[in-house]
Amino acid sequence: MVKRAAAGTSRSSSRAPLARLCHRAVVAVTGSIGALWAAQFVLLLRADRQVRSVGVVMSESATRFVTPAALRAVSGEPVLSGMFDADAPFAVGHVQVTEGASVLIVMPATANIIGKVAGGIADEAVSATILAAQCPVVFVPNMSDHMWRRPAVQRNVRTLVADGYHVVSPEEGVAVSTLRPATGGMPSFEVILRALRRVMRRGRR
Repeated sequence: MVKRAAAGTSRSSSRAPLARLCHRAVVAVTGSIGALWAAQFVLLLRADRQVRSVGVVMSESATRFVTPAALRAVSGEPVLSGMFDADAPFAVGHVQVTEGASVLIVMPATANIIGKVAGGIADEAVSATILAAQCPVVFVPNMSDHMWRRPAVQRNVRTLVADGYHVVSPEEGVAVSTLRPATGGMPSFEVILRALRRVMRRGRR
């Protein structure tokens, strides 16, 4: 699912600067078409000086959409993309990557990662990082509207919220399979940022 841009709109370079979101954030990328926007999101966080540093963790399926090299380039840090990566800069990556972070942003959040965390499953880098995180975790779902509306997915989302996680509702976008309007698109950078600020103000997981 991709976000449909409004006609005649673009990101304005004259937008008033905002106060810093936090010192450090971590972005967890999973295997959805929305992963194509992850690099831009990380770059915007840094370019707008919303955060001082951004860490990145990726699932194996996410690397099919965007490369670790691209995310390393825009984040300026090594990327954690596997539980047993001998070249990773961390001894215990899924624990250390969020140390010192104020927020972990799961973007895009697939039905798969939502289900894993709701069920307490930690069988790869992203799910293990989420379950080990001691900071607030914000999920930004991105999937087809058929998947988003499934009772199982909605049940898992409710479980995440009940467990203290935060979920940013998807917006209307364009289904990649049909090119028709549908719910499940990635929210804009501004919408995500506002949600993150609300979470930061609450100061809890």
